Amino acid sequence: MTFSTGTVRANDLQFSYIEKGEGPLLLCMHGFPDIPSTFRYQLDAFADQGYRVVAPYMRGYSPTEIPQNGFYQTVILGLDTLALIRNLGYENAVLLGHDWGSSAVTAAAVLDPGKVKKLITVAVPYGSKLGEAFVLSPEQQRRSWYMFFFQLPLADIAVPVNDFAFIERLWRDWSSVLSHTKCTYQSSPNPSQQGAIRRPWRHHCQGSRRSCGEFGELPSGEP
Repeated sequence: MTFSTGTVRANDLQFSYIEKGEGPLLLCMHGFPDIPSTFRYQLDAFADQGYRVVAPYMRGYSPTEIPQNGFYQTVILGLDTLALIRNLGYENAVLLGHDWGSSAVTAAAVLDPGKVKKLITVAVPYGSKLGEAFVLSPEQQRRSWYMFFFQLPLADIAVPVNDFAFIERLWRDWSSVLSHTKCTYQSSPNPSQQGAIRRPWRHHCQGSRRSCGEFGELPSGEP
């Protein structure tokens, strides 16, 4: 599989991305600990259907720039998505989000519905259901244990140990039938800034329990 690469300035950050195809924009926002290449089959399939399929590295994921202001809230992810649509040269787009990326594309649809031609979410539903499951479902609590762990200062110390063996173990637990190489997960949240691992997930876990509008007062750069 061969993809083109590029960069674009959006919401005061330099985003790196992979892409394939020409036509209307289909923007793919990845989850954790995924990276854009986890959409490789979707890039091929939708490019063959006549789309320009773009999968950016989300904020905090190398080689995309780390936000110096430390903002990773859901509404900021939505503003990133809207800015990417505009600065890639489009009026609107089909949005596909997985996991954390689902929160991003849903926020974009809430903030500016006219920019979203179709909304596709995978693994994380719209609304309050996930937050309810965190409280009511022991099974979901077990599946999402790492999100709660990332709220602790200990995560900043433990996750990078042994060349990020923590991340590799997540990959092996969740995709046990796959072979794993360093290139698969080397672009997980960039730890070069203090708190870069924990900070996105502190806000992601909080954001899953709140509507996008409740974050409306948060500051951001110009999209």
